[in-house]
Amino acid sequence: MTFDTETHTDNTVVVNIGEALDFRNADDFKTTFQTHVDNGMRNFILDFSETGILDSTGLGSIFSLYRQISPEDGQVVFADVSRP
Repeated sequence: MTFDTETHTDNTVVVNIGEALDFRNADDFKTTFQTHVDNGMRNFILDFSETGILDSTGLGSIFSLYRQISPEDGQVVFADVSRP
């Protein structure tokens, strides 16, 4: 699975998480954000508007992104998170 992304000129990437971020696609998520980090992106907006499932593996992949970019003043922001 690939994640839809939208890149902006201010080093920001919007990532549409889709229906789930879990053990089945967490590695794909890591590959997606690593490509953008390698290209100099440091700010990520994670769009959860369609997301119904987020497990511990998915959450761990988000923390991995955060740990990688935070020392370089990067940010990870959640958008359109639904109620549990």
